[in-house]
Amino acid sequence: MKIKNLLKFLFLLSIVLLLDCKKDKPENHIIYDGTTYSMGGGLLSSSGTSNGSGGYNYFLTLYSSGLTYDAVSKKMSGSGELMFFLLSSYTSPFGSRTYKYNNTNTIQASGTYSGCWLKHNLNASTNICTNIELYTGTLDIIDTGASVFSVNITINTTDGKPITGYYKGPLVRD
Repeated sequence: MKIKNLLKFLFLLSIVLLLDCKKDKPENHIIYDGTTYSMGGGLLSSSGTSNGSGGYNYFLTLYSSGLTYDAVSKKMSGSGELMFFLLSSYTSPFGSRTYKYNNTNTIQASGTYSGCWLKHNLNASTNICTNIELYTGTLDIIDTGASVFSVNITINTTDGKPITGYYKGPLVRD
């Protein structure tokens, strides 16, 4: 009886250990076309003007850990993934909000995004990459304080491929 109980215990323990050994996604990541990319940073800039609807346009850029941004030269170097979004908001300064895709060519309503791209396999020195247009979905942005933001990404490309991800960290003001 002891051997039977020991075998049951070892069997259950091996299942728990196998389930616990699944590959964890990095905290800051995007998943595109079945591949997970570690995200290294983010930039936020404002056009400083009204978007025509009484609000403000912000440019949000998130980039993978293979790219680096030089705030002095305002240039990227390295290679990797880069996502770009044009956000519209009635609030200034930039803060927490859910943004939804706006597929019209009209004035951007507050809480929408457009003009968004994934620069897949970007070589920053040559600007050679595959440009993938981002389409439907949402960006949930939370200002966690001390200039740190969390961004939850749930969007699709124009060819229907999903992109999901998460970034939490500073957004360098450009």
